[in-house]
Amino acid sequence: MNILNLQKEIQMDLTSVRAQATWASDVLIPTDDVNGMPSATDAGMVDTLLPRALKARPDLSGAFVAALGRLPSDEPADGLDALRGLGDAEFQCVSHMIAGAYFLSDDVRLRLRYPGQEALSLEPDYDEIQEITDRVRARGRRYVAP
Repeated sequence: MNILNLQKEIQMDLTSVRAQATWASDVLIPTDDVNGMPSATDAGMVDTLLPRALKARPDLSGAFVAALGRLPSDEPADGLDALRGLGDAEFQCVSHMIAGAYFLSDDVRLRLRYPGQEALSLEPDYDEIQEITDRVRARGRRYVAP
């Protein structure tokens, strides 16, 4: 399956559960006025973030859409209770996908001062290592009896 077909399939799947995805996202990640954090839908969850997350994890997209499909279209009085009623595996799938997608937002990461995952150098800095070991060797042996 090529990328274009995958994107269309994800959009079609999300369209069928858009209402559930919207209220479930805001139940799990509401607006936080104290810390200045947007709700999941204010961050662009349904239109932008979930499609990106599902594209990154196509192995979870079927289970995610199926779980949301078991929820009512209109937000229940206790949305979190409705989500928990899905059962452990489905609740975990839905909550992890929504939480993970939230961190795909550049605005969210900026507000949290979280740069996201960064590539780390696999090449050790031998000069720095040598400098550290030279200082240890220069001070001489130290032994503390137990």
